[in-house]
Formats: sequence, C-alpha cells, structure tokens
Amino acid sequence: MDPVTSPRILELGQNIALSTLAPGLDDITVGFGWDITQPTGPQVELVPAVMLLDQDGRAYAADALAFHNQIAAADGAVLVTGDDQEQIDVALTAIPEQVAKLVFVAFVDPDTRKPGTFDTVRAAHVRLLDRSGAELVRFTLPTQAFGTTATNFGELYRHNGAWKFRALGDGYKGGVAEIAGKYGFTLA
Repeated sequence: MDPVTSPRILELGQNIALSTLAPGLDDITVGFGWDITQPTGPQVELVPAVMLLDQDGRAYAADALAFHNQIAAADGAVLVTGDDQEQIDVALTAIPEQVAKLVFVAFVDPDTRKPGTFDTVRAAHVRLLDRSGAELVRFTLPTQAFGTTATNFGELYRHNGAWKFRALGDGYKGGVAEIAGKYGFTLA
C-alpha cells in the first residue's frame, strides 16, 4: 500500500496496527480537522487535546494531558504543534511504558463568550500522518448528538508490544470536564 495515495479509511469502531501501515514507524502526527457551519453569532472554537492513560484507563499522571494551554506531555514525547495547534506530534518510542493508551479528543472552548456545541460542526475528522506528512489513516466522525460539547475522536493503544489506532467518535454533553473526569483527570 502506498500511504501517500491510499490512506486507510476507518469506520466507527475499526482499528488498525500501525506496523501494517509503515513498518518501523517511530513518529506520527495526529491531525484534526472540521468545518463549522454557523450563519450568525460567535464562531465555535474547538480545542484538540490528548490524554495519556495507564492500563486501567485512568490518567497516567496529573499532567498527562496536552492541549493549547499545556502543549507537552510525557517529557515532550507528546507535543501540540502547528500554527493553528490542530496537530499533535507523538514520538512513539519515547512514550513511557506505563502509558497504555493515548485518547485524542476535541472540545468546545468553554472560555469563549457563547461557546456553542458540535451541532454546527461538519466533516470532523482525525488523520494519522508519518514524519514526511503522508496520510496513513483517516477517520471521519459521524454527526454528533444534539448538544455535544466534547468528542473522543480515537485512541492509540498498545497491543502485544505494538501500537494500534481505534476510531471512536463518542460524544459528551458535559464538555471537557465530563470527558476528563471519565479518565480520572482533575481540571483546575
């Protein structure tokens, strides 16, 4: 398979081993994208984030969260990058062994004047790219339920000593606080 011309398209719930896409893959970029269709009023601001979890599905450490206000986690193995901060670079070989899973989410920024919901978000997707920028995997989320303010796009997880990616698409109406609480993070 030529990853430059043939990214693997995942459906909801599907997973794929990264080693089948590019053997020896050490670094990936997780890119988020979406369209906002909002005729009037303030623009919805979505914030991508990644949460690092232990084998029990809980926060690996108190600071195991990266987003625009805390751009690095796991001693820099996970880094929020890009001019618009809609990319997260992951150095797979530098992820601590205690981290079993990385969960990639986006939430409506609660600090905007009228934050809104995912009701106006269309074509939300997540992509995995190799170091050269070639797209390896893409998952387009289904339309979210009315009132959703945070969404789990997908997860990168260890399986038999290798990394796999699973397409999720779970929506939450309680925003970043609900999704963070699910995984044992305490937000200040």
